[in-house]
Amino acid sequence: MKQLLLELENQLKKANTTVLNSLNSGIDIDKIRNLEKSNDFELIPEIIELYQWKNGSHFTDSGNYFRIKKGTLMPLSKAFAEYNGFIENEFEYFHKFYFPIIESIGGEFLVVECDKKSEMFGMILNYDIMYVFMTNGATPVYDSIPSMIRSIIDRFLNKAYIFNEKGKCEIDYDLEKEIIDIHNPNVKKYKANDSY
Repeated sequence: MKQLLLELENQLKKANTTVLNSLNSGIDIDKIRNLEKSNDFELIPEIIELYQWKNGSHFTDSGNYFRIKKGTLMPLSKAFAEYNGFIENEFEYFHKFYFPIIESIGGEFLVVECDKKSEMFGMILNYDIMYVFMTNGATPVYDSIPSMIRSIIDRFLNKAYIFNEKGKCEIDYDLEKEIIDIHNPNVKKYKANDSY
């Protein structure tokens, strides 16, 4: 996965450096382990690698930041805070093994299924606070963190994502969906959701 993350970083450099600058420096393994211990939650290796690479995103002066479509990668401490909030408030359909990594302003989260016994272990699911009742729970979006990253890289390579002269990302939604489908064949086994 390290190679994929380096490739993603290269694509971000080529596409828009202010977006790359919105990513926080990675977090070291000791801090990650301390967060796991203090929150009583064991992260899967792919989440750990992701946060060792970059510890989430923040807004920049230009208004550009790292988005996965309309969501942002949360810093790990914020992700744990969101997780604890879901558990403490007993949100409907939120399972104790879902770990949120990406959030949007409208209450949508991308969560990773961390239950080793689940047939969807390692998959990334869309958990939408407003519509979770309509979908009867979180719906699969990506097969895994590596497949999500590969999908993002290929969106840049195939010009599904292009930054205009003002630095805003223009998206070819049909091409984006096609690329996501190619890299995430297992999602088709479950309910489809085009929110991300």
